[in-house]
Amino acid sequence: MLRDHPVDAVLSLGLQYDRVFAEAVVHWFGAERPGEVRGIKDIMPALPLFAQLRRFTLAVRAAADLPAALAELRDF
Repeated sequence: MLRDHPVDAVLSLGLQYDRVFAEAVVHWFGAERPGEVRGIKDIMPALPLFAQLRRFTLAVRAAADLPAALAELRDF
């Protein structure tokens, strides 16, 4: 298994990896056809929601930081 993301590994001019026995690897996906050995993971449709949640969390935190900073300035 690669130690870093493939793009990062190429940019650093090295592909460092660890050998892992195939029996120790689990590829979880929903097979749609008999004999299918690869597919889209179940979590893939939800990934864009995590990006939206991150942006929302950062926006809420930024909105809370401004009043806190102004309150600190009033104390001086």
